[in-house]
Amino acid sequence: MKLEKLLMNTYSGISPLTAREIVWRACGRTDVTAGEALALGAKKLQDEIVKLRDMVAEGRFSPCMVREGQRLVEFSAVSIKQYEKAAEVVEYNSINRVLDDFYSGRDAAQRMKQKSADLVHLLSQSIERSSRKLELQLQTLEDAKERDKYKISGDLITANLYRINKGDTEASLENFYDEQSPLITISLDPRLSPMQNAQNYYKKYRKAKNAETEVARQITECRADIDYLSSTLTAVEQAEDEEDLNQIRSELVSEGYIKRKPQKNPPKKNAPPKPMHFVSSDGFDIYVGKNNTQNDYLTLKFANSQDIWFHTKNIHGSHAVIKLGLDKDVPSGTIVEAAELAAYYSKARQSSQVPVDYTRIKNVKKPNGAKPGMVIYDGYNTIYVTPRGRTEE
Repeated sequence: MKLEKLLMNTYSGISPLTAREIVWRACGRTDVTAGEALALGAKKLQDEIVKLRDMVAEGRFSPCMVREGQRLVEFSAVSIKQYEKAAEVVEYNSINRVLDDFYSGRDAAQRMKQKSADLVHLLSQSIERSSRKLELQLQTLEDAKERDKYKISGDLITANLYRINKGDTEASLENFYDEQSPLITISLDPRLSPMQNAQNYYKKYRKAKNAETEVARQITECRADIDYLSSTLTAVEQAEDEEDLNQIRSELVSEGYIKRKPQKNPPKKNAPPKPMHFVSSDGFDIYVGKNNTQNDYLTLKFANSQDIWFHTKNIHGSHAVIKLGLDKDVPSGTIVEAAELAAYYSKARQSSQVPVDYTRIKNVKKPNGAKPGMVIYDGYNTIYVTPRGRTEE
């Protein structure tokens, strides 16, 4: 049995969060079993339980809320330390204020989930449809690799016309393309003459050859579509307000995934996108895009060539940029914090040891015709971090 569960079974009024906090303070981690605790000795655990009892008895409470970026995780009447750098603990003067903020925040998140449901459905269906299309294209490409067999069959039939009669369903012929000249059996259409059968195989060969070139192009486009749709779905799932969702809707309209509705009074041109803004512990400005449109603006227009750009390696997520200003020497702590933000605002938010690539903006390019948010880059380094949200400035 886990030690936290034993505590909850033994003492009334102990929540899972509080039980884990006692275990963490006594043992330095939360995944401790009851057997391990007994082996280590119960004195430290007893001391922490007594401390908590005395704190409650004397009314020495420390209301706080645990949050990961904008996501509200837990609240507590006592100080919480167990998350360390994995989450932010916001202290309050009143437990009532904690409860108000926590549940109003949860309600807002639920409303956002409802407002984004149609976008999630649209994007999920589009990804599924494109994935099925990709499977068919890959199979077509695999089939096209058989084209050389068609040409060989046509050549062998042509070289042996005198040995084949109309009405034959197959012919066993020596394959002179092979040094051993083995016999191979070639299927024939009995309704066609020998020469027509040969021409039929040549036609299949040309069709397969053309298909390989065309399908290879279609596969590249289909994979780009899936990447774009997946990154957009991640942006929807992490949207924090209705304005974020509206920006994504506008982007999907411009890309043709949502039909544009005629408007009598079209809105004025939108102001430039506003990426999220954070300040590192060393005082450097860090900006993070909320969606593909903001990612493009941040990387291609807002940032300067020497600014440092971050993105999770082979994982859908936001672009992050450290603005350098006049100071070109960036402390390693700021590099880590920017990478943590890039990982947090990505599909890998719930993971650990997430690879994040970073490089100068001058090494980041957008290919012609690429979807919003899609770029290529070189000359980069990779850092592994655990995703961590921060309070936006």
